[in-house]
Amino acid sequence: MIKLVYSICMVMFIVGCTAQNEEPSQSDLELAATKTYMKINDDIREIADECRGQGSVIVNPLKALKCTSVCSFDPKECRILPEITINDFEKLACVEAVGQPGWVCDYKYSVSSQSEFLLKMFKNLYGTENLVQGRFFKDESGQWIMAP
Repeated sequence: MIKLVYSICMVMFIVGCTAQNEEPSQSDLELAATKTYMKINDDIREIADECRGQGSVIVNPLKALKCTSVCSFDPKECRILPEITINDFEKLACVEAVGQPGWVCDYKYSVSSQSEFLLKMFKNLYGTENLVQGRFFKDESGQWIMAP
């Protein structure tokens, strides 16, 4: 009986370790990268909230430019906002990270938006390359995240 319990524990340990070392799938990578990249949409919503609170006259020229760009689809109420969308995400290859947890993966993607301002903002933050590399690992809940 003790041997059986020991054997079951060893199998569970081996399966658990193997599961931790599994390479992320394309959908795992896409979801994790999208969470990171789509934070820019949250930033746009925050700018819009600030703009709504300013009324129609904004004294600061930089803020006026941001508000004009962000609220261009709905200048009166600033409720209809542009968004960045990730298209054509493709996992190319992954190798286990050395000296750090997770996997280093090459992938490619493209982005689109109704707003040239938002596309420029995205490119300033993440660069213009669409063939990139990132490190991905699981958090405590088992969800894949992309390292900053």
